[in-house]
Amino acid sequence: MPKKRAQRRGADDYDDAGSVTSTGTAVSHDGPDCVDAAAEQFSQAIDDTYESRAATREKAWERLVAMLRNGVRSEDCCQNATTLAARCQNALRKGGAAEAASAATALGLHMLTLGEPNESLFQDVCPDLVKAAKQGKGGAAKLAAAEALAVACFVAAEDEGTTVEVMEQLQRLWGKDGAKLRAAALRGWAFLFSSLSAPPPPRVLEAQLAALAALLHDPEVEVRAAAGEGLALLYHVCGLGDSDFGDDDASDEADEESEEVEQPQQQQQQQPQQQQPPDPAPASPAGAGGAGGAAPDRGAPVVPLSAVGVLPAAAGAAGAQARRGGDAMSLASASSVSGLDMVIDRVRDLAANRGDRARRSRRDRAALRGTFRELRSVMEDGHVPSQKIKLRHGDTLLINTMEGHVMMNFFRRFIAGGFQVHLQGNPFLHQVFGFSPLEARQERLSAQEKRWLRSPCSAASKARSQARRGQRSAKDAAGDGGDWRSLLTAMAGAGLRLALVALVLLLGASAFKEQDFKKCATNGFCARNRGVTGTKYSVEAGSIKTEGAVLSAVLANTAVPGVRFNLTLISYGPVVRLLVDELPTADHAARYQVPDILLPTLDARATPWTGVTSTAHTWSGKVGAVAVKLTLATFKLEVSVGGKPALVFNGRSMFTMEHPRTKQEGDPENWWAETFNGHTDSKPSGPEAVSIDLAFPGADHVFGIPERATSLALKPTAGPGVESEPYRLYALDVFEYEHSSPFGLYGAIPFLLAHRAGQTVGAFWLNAAEQYVDVESPRGGAAAQWIAESGVLDLFILTGPGPADVVGQYAALTGGTAMPQLFSLGYHQCRWNYKDEADVHAVDAGFDTHAIPYDVLWLDIEHTDGKRYMTWDASLFPNPVAMQEDLASRGRKMVAIVDPHVKRDPGYYIHREAQEKKFYVRKKDGADFDGWCWPGSSSYLDVTSPAVREWWAAQFTPERYVGSTKHLYIWNDMNEPSVFNGPEITMHKDSLHHGDVEHRDVHNIFGYYYHLATAEGLIARGANETLFGPHGDRPFVLSRAFFAGTQRVGPIWTGDNAAQWSHLAVSVPMLLTLGLTGLPFSGADVGGFFGNPDPELLVRWYQLGVFYPFLRGHAHLETQRREPWLFGDDNTRRVRDALRSRYAMLPYIYTLFRHANQTGAPLMRPLWYDFPDQPALFGVEEEFLLGPALLVRPVLQAGAERVSIVLPEGAVWYEALGGGRFVAQRGAAPLDTAVHMESIPVFYRGGHIVPRRERPRRSTATMGSDPFTLVVALDGSGSASGDLYVDDGASFAFAAGHYLHRRFTYARGVLSCDAMPQPTGTPPGTLPSKLTIERIVILGLPEGRAVSATHNGKPLPVTTGAGVDLRLPKGAAVVVRAGGLPLAADWSVKITPGGATATV
Repeated sequence: MPKKRAQRRGADDYDDAGSVTSTGTAVSHDGPDCVDAAAEQFSQAIDDTYESRAATREKAWERLVAMLRNGVRSEDCCQNATTLAARCQNALRKGGAAEAASAATALGLHMLTLGEPNESLFQDVCPDLVKAAKQGKGGAAKLAAAEALAVACFVAAEDEGTTVEVMEQLQRLWGKDGAKLRAAALRGWAFLFSSLSAPPPPRVLEAQLAALAALLHDPEVEVRAAAGEGLALLYHVCGLGDSDFGDDDASDEADEESEEVEQPQQQQQQQPQQQQPPDPAPASPAGAGGAGGAAPDRGAPVVPLSAVGVLPAAAGAAGAQARRGGDAMSLASASSVSGLDMVIDRVRDLAANRGDRARRSRRDRAALRGTFRELRSVMEDGHVPSQKIKLRHGDTLLINTMEGHVMMNFFRRFIAGGFQVHLQGNPFLHQVFGFSPLEARQERLSAQEKRWLRSPCSAASKARSQARRGQRSAKDAAGDGGDWRSLLTAMAGAGLRLALVALVLLLGASAFKEQDFKKCATNGFCARNRGVTGTKYSVEAGSIKTEGAVLSAVLANTAVPGVRFNLTLISYGPVVRLLVDELPTADHAARYQVPDILLPTLDARATPWTGVTSTAHTWSGKVGAVAVKLTLATFKLEVSVGGKPALVFNGRSMFTMEHPRTKQEGDPENWWAETFNGHTDSKPSGPEAVSIDLAFPGADHVFGIPERATSLALKPTAGPGVESEPYRLYALDVFEYEHSSPFGLYGAIPFLLAHRAGQTVGAFWLNAAEQYVDVESPRGGAAAQWIAESGVLDLFILTGPGPADVVGQYAALTGGTAMPQLFSLGYHQCRWNYKDEADVHAVDAGFDTHAIPYDVLWLDIEHTDGKRYMTWDASLFPNPVAMQEDLASRGRKMVAIVDPHVKRDPGYYIHREAQEKKFYVRKKDGADFDGWCWPGSSSYLDVTSPAVREWWAAQFTPERYVGSTKHLYIWNDMNEPSVFNGPEITMHKDSLHHGDVEHRDVHNIFGYYYHLATAEGLIARGANETLFGPHGDRPFVLSRAFFAGTQRVGPIWTGDNAAQWSHLAVSVPMLLTLGLTGLPFSGADVGGFFGNPDPELLVRWYQLGVFYPFLRGHAHLETQRREPWLFGDDNTRRVRDALRSRYAMLPYIYTLFRHANQTGAPLMRPLWYDFPDQPALFGVEEEFLLGPALLVRPVLQAGAERVSIVLPEGAVWYEALGGGRFVAQRGAAPLDTAVHMESIPVFYRGGHIVPRRERPRRSTATMGSDPFTLVVALDGSGSASGDLYVDDGASFAFAAGHYLHRRFTYARGVLSCDAMPQPTGTPPGTLPSKLTIERIVILGLPEGRAVSATHNGKPLPVTTGAGVDLRLPKGAAVVVRAGGLPLAADWSVKITPGGATATV
């Protein structure tokens, strides 16, 4: 790099001619000797930190931090290690707030990535970091400096005197303002404490316990959590192991039996009172903090570790001077820790006697066990013993105050107390010892790590020295361009997991933990079948029989004599079914075939084969335009439509069905058992995978197989030059998923579509086992290999020929969308969690205060009594019925969460009955499956059993679900199922279900069954005519997991997304994919579940979200409150306008749902769905159609001022808010248009009529009598059509014909209304109604000409421009004041240009 920094330094008050370190050494500004492009960019960023413009410097610092985080090593990019450090120091001293924050972070990363510890450099930068942490410019700079101080000290400080001094500096920050800063200082102090070589004596432990415990009652939850983590670490480091707490159950029982007479009172204390809260305890002493006392003083005095002899004699001068400090015991005696006094005192006793364990009496050990059980009871009840303090989610103080083994031996019991431990709020519990989010896996720890966990703190110093010796080799292993987290992972192998993960958490780490989930290579059935060609299967010619619609034959594996299968080929008109299953044998159980998905009417649609020809080599048959050719010797099936090839099955000879066999020595690895992350799958049936290959001639685009956060058109995962994981279909609880990944998420629909101009074809494999799909793009069309772990091949080929035809054929197999309640299409307001009834009331009132419509308020898991679902926390929600009735008085509903895990509590009626009836999923040994989830120890209802589903459905009556009302609906989360301590955070595959079916066979359908059983419960509740009338009540149950057929049950949402622009953007292809695969009632959490959206992102998300079929705002517990009125008046107005537009569109949206109910048609649909012959549209995913009539182009980038809009050719498009008319020509460039924050581009499609309701209302319940507006958008020929569906919006009366479905047609200047023709079998609709059409808005009439309108010979008022909400400029539309045209009657209105009036 040229020497140009001195010439470009700029502002004299920012930098001197050269930077001078604190030791006075001048540092040259000459450019470093860079070795590669990354180093060049790094050096340029350093160079830019000298710029005169502050904005340029800030951007440069941001680039530096990003590069350091992504693996660029500063020592490779600078002539000496002090160059970057000097720049950081200068920015800390003289830069602005943003620069100082970035510089502090860069400095910490710089120290971390140095090849060798550099203590002199640390001594040089330490004063600047300390000063910045205490007096920095802004909270972000202070926080970053505190984090960097701890990181740099841990990495570089060789002398423990230095470490102690830094710890004391960090402790002084405990009393500063700012919760994040104080929490960071606490965590930094804690992991530096873990690195000390000598165990602290009791006096030090006592003082530190008191100082940390005083902060457990801090007003800020982040500080409380960090203090608890510090306490947990102290207990662990000081050797308080599980034997101290007596967790050995066998020895417990023996001791309890021998001391039964001696310890009667203690025995009583060991029985937790799980159902009833304890009696109110006396108020805490004055000044104790917490409930009933004043909050503790934030400025807790510093407790010098050196003051009581922590350091060895050779600690150094600084340590010697520190030892002359005051006695820390005064702090312990002065500090009151309220309800935790008992805990602290007993742990002090343990610390004082930890070396004397062998001499303790049996009575002492029993007392310690009693203490621990007493604490367990405390946590299960949710109360501190001496204070009635209800614990909230995130207040993990009691969990964290236990010793370090809490997450190992006792984690299950503490979670059982109803605590929700979260990665972001509790990093030590989940990351420090190798946990994936919310999962304890002791099995994954290495032997060395286990020894470290069980040893006193002397192991920490050993680990530290080992890490230093391993740093260079670890860094070399990471590679020059590797992620710096790879370095940390490699170092963790040296025993440093605790501190290294703390570094990752301090400096930022990804929440998605890829290593917790299998890939194809670590999944035996995928690894052994992926890419394998040339398999040998043939159809035995003499076995073929054709009877009507059914061909049957025998399929033989010619490579293994004697291995034969049944093959069946069935025609259902345009749908061809290929079924391959094993021949039955006496010693092998039949393969699982998925029930309860296909409609019972399917067999009636079987259509006999015609034109059947059979030779020794092939069999051919036809049904209508569909022709099928079966090649026998090489087993290949070719399907053509209208004489053109549409699909080829097994064209590459990749078909495999692993046959039954007997276990033998020398069998390949993973055939009979498979271990991943410490979990072993016993695989009692051995290998039973099925692999197929499909080719789609001429089709370059394939779609479907949700769920995943990726593009609409599936990208290739295999083939020349492609390296990728295949797409996975395995429902999992994925924590904060990545936005562009083939990884499978919460649900699975094994339905793949391929499209080319003139032909769409679908392939639906009815199989609920885990699957992988590879997509390739060879010449001649797309191809796929599809592998399932078990089950049968039950493949449905849907021949179209158009997209709507394929979707309709899928609906004919699995059902249309359940008709939703009208309220469910309004806006839903949700948060984890609205904390109590007062909070619910305040949020509800806030919507009315700000005139923002909404329909439903949601309660997450914290509303329950200790995560016992279908109960209420009496201290937070003492009057749930009155609360629901109050919401209902304003036309609103409530939704409460009911998850599939059942708390194993004998006092909990759901568990007690389920256990007695043997309704739980079983382990492979037949015992009830016991996994961990929100309530702790939990079992899971075996909802694959019809008897269990029937019992579960009976639990939702108000008599059983006490506190529920008819206004309460349900939310099923975690139903993949999520099991925190299970393999891949789910259930073990060898668990057993109804009929001894293994979980591997039903995994992807489990969530569907739970969803179904819950919805059946609400249907059963609706049968109460006193509450709901004679036609019942449609259920509303939201589910996270899903499968084929879920559309018949209820809506789903896309899970735990994040407040990121990338997640906003990917929500569009995710929802489009769900619509194409038969599940249109879906949505994404507006604003993102994780993180805090800025106002621009939030507004843009609402503007898009109002077009989601399911519209809900939701947020994580640890995010900032984000009700729509909290972002300033301008943004409140924008959100209000967006939500009002949603309610105005509800007549159109409800009508679209009727079409989805009858035909499966998606609401959100890609452009090519309605324009299937325009290849330019096949890859478009940034915009979409809502039904056939609206085109939506959301704004998906921050700060966007213009967007490009692809308008399908051949149609006329009208701007919804501007009135502009556009006709896209073949080959025309996309429309480039300016955007602003008030709205996003929306277009009416010419040729369609859209019904609306324009009057602003607070909820759907208050809109029932409002008149309608018809927006008539004319096509190029001056015509348009549309329809409007109306029923009572709640009951099943529509199924008996109590509805109105009206058709509107505009042609040759006449707008007419009559009955909409219905599909065969639908009863004609009649509904007494006074509903009317009050206004007709016509787009596309010639401008500048007078227009008149008449109805029954009477003139109607006509104006130009538009009315409410359309906001069209004068002349862009003609508005006819219809004066109350009856919706239930036939009528017509004549529009006459030129001012003449004609009578109809």
